[in-house]
Amino acid sequence: MAPSSRSFKLGDRVEVHQPGHASSGPYFPATVIRSPVKMKANVTILYVEYGSPHPVENPLREIVNADNVRPLLRAEEVVFEAGDDVEFFFRNRWFRGVVVSMNEERLRYTVRLHDSTRSITIVCLHRNLRLHREWDNGAWNPPLPQERTKRTTPIGKDPLKVKEKSMKVKISALIKDNSLERCSKTLKNIVKEDIFKDEYVV
Repeated sequence: MAPSSRSFKLGDRVEVHQPGHASSGPYFPATVIRSPVKMKANVTILYVEYGSPHPVENPLREIVNADNVRPLLRAEEVVFEAGDDVEFFFRNRWFRGVVVSMNEERLRYTVRLHDSTRSITIVCLHRNLRLHREWDNGAWNPPLPQERTKRTTPIGKDPLKVKEKSMKVKISALIKDNSLERCSKTLKNIVKEDIFKDEYVV
């Protein structure tokens, strides 16, 4: 997947993934809380605050490489079928999966986790599913439906009215010689967590 050509800005709703995991996820919803900083010609860093369904006293904030960020992918009105390449929302993040089956009313779907060494299935409510799309060179692949692509404000580009927030970190302590190797430590630790132990309903 090629890096995004899109420029993010303060207030943008985005999704963050680990380096090299743009196609597989998981994708963590976040908001850009400070103006992007260009470190060199091809490296831009973003200050993000990860989202949560409930207000938290100390929200998780992090410095990430803009190449590991994509716009927020909004859900559409879709009737899913067995075999569909989807993403399901679980534990404050989106995972990629494949629809295995659904109930007669199509309100609950059984989804198999994508590209897993274990056979993990999740029972998802329809509202927690969306079609999987790749963010490639500043565009979604497959493309969004025609009526959505003609929006006055492009998808994922609805900026929040937020003030710049302090990260309370020293840039020099996190970034050495314009390298981002030390950034996203928190995200890496979260991704390593084994949260799939049984079948869940989400």
